[in-house]
Amino acid sequence: IWKRHLSWALTDGGDLRAYLTQRFSSSMVFMSLILGAELQVLFNSAVITTEIRAALASQRHEDLRFWIGIIIIVSVALT
Repeated sequence: IWKRHLSWALTDGGDLRAYLTQRFSSSMVFMSLILGAELQVLFNSAVITTEIRAALASQRHEDLRFWIGIIIIVSVALT
């Protein structure tokens, strides 16, 4: 990818580095917003999220709320 775009990059690829850095930082901002939203869902004080946390704490594997909590935790870990 570097050799292909070197033709439009000035001064040893400075423009390409600036573009890639800007793209990376905007992706990180977007991912941090998603992470914040997921954590707010998990730690919200609503009744359903309290039930999800209770199912996780008591390790009720047969409860659907337990698996919803596991999916949220995995989503947070992957984000």
